[in-house]
Amino acid sequence: MQKKSARRRHRYFVCTQYRVIKIKSLSYIYWIYPPEIKVTPDAPNFAKQKLHKLGPISVAEKITLADICHAFADVDWFACDYFW
Repeated sequence: MQKKSARRRHRYFVCTQYRVIKIKSLSYIYWIYPPEIKVTPDAPNFAKQKLHKLGPISVAEKITLADICHAFADVDWFACDYFW
């Protein structure tokens, strides 16, 4: 019984470390590349104008988005769920 409990604590510790690393890396990226626009009093109209200027999402962009989401899901699955 003790080995199983120790294993669970270790797995929890590994998953917690992984989550802390993700949060710290996102904070670091935010610090390195702060947002250019800090205040948007008319945010909905500003967003509509920018989206209209960009145009519709292309097929290549959709595929890239799906690949990125899949990669994040894989990393989460391998790093945490595999150990449980």
